[in-house]
Amino acid sequence: MLPKFFQRIARCESVYDVIYVKYLLYKFFGFTIFTVDGRPQDGKVKLTAWDVFSLVRVLAMEAVVFYVSYTTLQSRESTGSSILDNGTRYTFVGGSLYISLVTLLNYRRYRGVWKIFAKMDRFDGRAKQINAPVDQRTQQIRILQSIAGLIISFVLMTISGIAMVFWSEETSIYRWSIPVSVIFFNIPFLLMQHQVLIVTYLVYYRVQHLNATFEVHFIPQKEPTLVILAELPAPRSIHDKPTILHNLVIQWDEIRRIVQRISNEFYAQLIFVVLVSIMIVTFSLFALYRAFLTGDRVQMVRALMYMECDVFYLVMLVLFTWSADGIKREAVKTAVLAHKALRELENERVQDDLLLFSQMVNHQVPVIDCGVFRCDWKLVLSIFGTVTSYLVILIQFDASLVT
Repeated sequence: MLPKFFQRIARCESVYDVIYVKYLLYKFFGFTIFTVDGRPQDGKVKLTAWDVFSLVRVLAMEAVVFYVSYTTLQSRESTGSSILDNGTRYTFVGGSLYISLVTLLNYRRYRGVWKIFAKMDRFDGRAKQINAPVDQRTQQIRILQSIAGLIISFVLMTISGIAMVFWSEETSIYRWSIPVSVIFFNIPFLLMQHQVLIVTYLVYYRVQHLNATFEVHFIPQKEPTLVILAELPAPRSIHDKPTILHNLVIQWDEIRRIVQRISNEFYAQLIFVVLVSIMIVTFSLFALYRAFLTGDRVQMVRALMYMECDVFYLVMLVLFTWSADGIKREAVKTAVLAHKALRELENERVQDDLLLFSQMVNHQVPVIDCGVFRCDWKLVLSIFGTVTSYLVILIQFDASLVT
């Protein structure tokens, strides 16, 4: 088993090899609820008894979070603020219920994620046809780095959280119930964020690759302006420009379809991530305000533990937004490069094709759209604005409800 594992990592010939470690990690934690049947290129996935057991295990974890959070928070002494007491209780309980719902949705659409990777594999095949292969090794390194960072950050966050709970002189029931609730809630929530981040990063990388290929073949340059150009072993392909442009148009259409499928498959997860981030950050800041107001060390430790998780959530959300907004930004750059190539080239046939390509790019900019919002930097600004507004409202209401 281990030799096969290391051979798969060392080979790194396709996008399936790039995501292999991620696939195993998600399988271990029960977040990937399908098994690849045969070669990954065939796109055949199936459900096994182990997959069903993994689903039940995740749902059992969230049931534990629901029970422990509810019973612990019900028996906890009041903080002096009914808003803080009820908000903390409903955030944990509601979050565990919604994660269970998203897990079931992920179980229902388990084939959709694999179809996204299949479209990426077709994009890579088109790139090889014009002698401009996608650098799979760079993507694999980035994903391994993200997995290592995720594991290390989670371990440090868990250890520091447990240490703070024991230091705060909580009773014995709180010393084990709070870490259990936080750990069981964070594992599926962080994996959910990580999966969306990895998928958007792989798409963003391919749009960058398409722009680099287009710039090399259609725009004369004195020096390469993109670091990614170094991955092209033979920038000047043996194919003529109409053939290369035809492949690039097909690749662009694949990118557009991938982004559309991401919006369809991950809209529930993205809405959940945004709503939970707003709720948890708001109540964490409010808990910190209450701790400073009362001078209670126990409340201060709880607030710091919540804030520690919030920082991790927001970092993941910002990284995802960077990738999602990067797709739109690179798509706009594609249109700019097409117009620039129209001025540089004199071949009428290529100019006509470039004009059609630029019109298609301008009218079909790929954007991850969840229906309620679009995933770009405006979303992050809206989150911070919403948190600030609700925090001010909570402070104002709390002034009249303090016991």
